[in-house]
Amino acid sequence: MKKYFLLLIVFSSLSIFSEPFGGGSGIATDPYQIWTKAHLEELADSMDSDFYKRVNQTGEPQFIDNKYFRLAQDINDVTQTMGLSQFYGHFNGAGKKITVYLNISLFTILENRATIDSLEIDGYINNGWGGIVCYINSIYGNAVYNRINNVTINCSDDCYGTGGIAYSNKGTISNCINNGIITGDNMTGGIVGSNRWRVTNCINTGKITTLNSGKNTNILGDFTSDNGVGGIIGAAPNGCDDILNCINIGKVEGQGMVGGIIGTVLGSHSSGSLPITNCVNYGFVKGIDRVGGILGFRWTSDYVDPPINIGNCINAGVVEGTSDVGSIVGRE
Repeated sequence: MKKYFLLLIVFSSLSIFSEPFGGGSGIATDPYQIWTKAHLEELADSMDSDFYKRVNQTGEPQFIDNKYFRLAQDINDVTQTMGLSQFYGHFNGAGKKITVYLNISLFTILENRATIDSLEIDGYINNGWGGIVCYINSIYGNAVYNRINNVTINCSDDCYGTGGIAYSNKGTISNCINNGIITGDNMTGGIVGSNRWRVTNCINTGKITTLNSGKNTNILGDFTSDNGVGGIIGAAPNGCDDILNCINIGKVEGQGMVGGIIGTVLGSHSSGSLPITNCVNYGFVKGIDRVGGILGFRWTSDYVDPPINIGNCINAGVVEGTSDVGSIVGRE
């Protein structure tokens, strides 16, 4: 009887320590629990392993597809040089905070119907393109919402774009706040650098700066359609959907294509026209040319472009520039 009892203890202990992460089964009602940096590293390793399986067709992904994760407590000093890679699951920050010191965004890519919600991050990212995620890759359900970014992001060395929440968005970003100081050398926005889909109910309070906006970063310094800086969105270079109910309070500064809400848009959009609705700028917007309190510049193409509809938008901030300066639109 005594030996049998000891054997039960051994098997019970083994079953406890064999659980992935900090417990949970990965379903919506019982998500995997993330308690420590080690659990985040375990998630990163699992994502890399599943990505390898997917690419090389060596087995079914185990921890990524449609799995649920929940941050159980604040985690400090996350310092890995590589962020979490392609993510296909659902990460609930539960209102907790992750403090990072990274050289890349916390998540690299959101794929399929992945979501991130209710997460706050703090710290510093050097040459990482976005605060929470680099690339939101699909309009079919990808979403980042209810999120606060306090991270200082400095991406001034060959960064194609920089944003407080994401570098590039092809999904939905909603109810997000950026309080961080964002410095970029190309498309730079308080919420997203390059936007191709929907941004709603977002607020920027941080200072957003680039000295290269309005021109290419090559030696010729050519004008380009996608190099803007904005309090919410840097540029919408390939069409996007609604920009609704967004507020900028922070200072926005660049050379050209500078906007309190959006730096520049290309006049070809998924819904036929781009609605910029119920947006307010309170921040100081400063540039040299094509500077606007809401939109800096509407870039026109060689064909007939659909209109950009700006409705119920207010600029209450100071707009300063040398040419093509407007309270709402700098140049259209």
